[in-house]
Formats: sequence, C-alpha cells, structure tokens
Amino acid sequence: MPAKKAAAKKIVATKSVAPAKKVAVKKSALVEPPTPAAVKVAAKVAKKAAKKAAAKGAAAKPVVKKSAAELSEGMRLAVAAACFAEDIKAEQIVVLDVSEVSSITDFFVICSGTSTPHLKAIAREVRAGMSEAHAVKPSMADGDHESQWVVLDYGIMMVHAFHPEKRDLYALEDLWGDAKKIDWQALAEK
Repeated sequence: MPAKKAAAKKIVATKSVAPAKKVAVKKSALVEPPTPAAVKVAAKVAKKAAKKAAAKGAAAKPVVKKSAAELSEGMRLAVAAACFAEDIKAEQIVVLDVSEVSSITDFFVICSGTSTPHLKAIAREVRAGMSEAHAVKPSMADGDHESQWVVLDYGIMMVHAFHPEKRDLYALEDLWGDAKKIDWQALAEK
C-alpha cells in the first residue's frame, strides 16, 4: 500500500506542475470600445483637468510653427504617422498635441478609413512605415479593423484609425477639445 500512495502523490505532483492548457481567445472579444457613457465621463474629467490647468495660468496656447530641427521626438513621430496614413488615402487626418491635458500620451493622430479593409491597410501602412523609417514599433495595438476602431500606441504618440461612423460616435477631437491642433502638413513639408 505505501508504494501506491507514493505513486499517487507523484502523479498529483506531476499534474500540479504541468502547464495549463492554452485557450485561444480573440483579443477583440476581450476588449470592447468604450461606451458613450464612458466617453462622456472621460470628457468631463478632461475638462476639469483643463480648467485646473487654466486656473494655474497655463492657458491653451496655439502651436508655434517650428523648424524640423526644433520638433520634439513625439511631434516628429506624429507627423510621420500622419504622412504614412495619408499615403494610404486615410481621410480627415488630425494631429493633436495632448501633452498639456493628458498623462497618457503627448500626441494623437486621428484619421478615418472608408471601409474595413481600408482601416486594416491604414494600420498596416503606419506600422510598416514607422518601423522602417523610424525603427519604432507600437508597444500596444488594440481594436480590430472589424471593430471599426484601431489604436496603435507608440508611447509618446497614439494613432487612432476610425470608420467615419465610429469617429463621429466617439468624437475624440471634441473629447480632447482643449488640445492644440498641429498643422502637420506644414511640418511635413519641412
């Protein structure tokens, strides 16, 4: 009998050490875009932060046009991402400097794609271009072209590619209305 107990303990120990069975789960099934209510709450929080900044004397200032040598790393990456999105015919490209109103990132590049395949192409082109030209890869990519909202997070800047309906629904430009709008096309020419 003692030999059977020892064998049973060995089997139990082996089973407890065995790796857990991996289950494939679609990332898009786990992460859903924020609800309209969450977007409204985030807008209120952003407005309160902007009011606090204004109360401290940090009024919103327009972005001064700078030479290419004077651009910050984040701004150079944001302008480059906007250019790569434009190359693949992304529409309504906007670059926002959110550094004074957000602790998440410094720049948003927001653009629209006309269809699901177009969103996929925008994300692919921006990733490839940023990797080849600037040797950077997104630390996180979220959403799915099928969800109609793709986010590429490069730390210092984020690229948001939307289907027009989702862009109107989440209205990031309005949500971050206190952010400075960058004239990225003028900077791209320099």
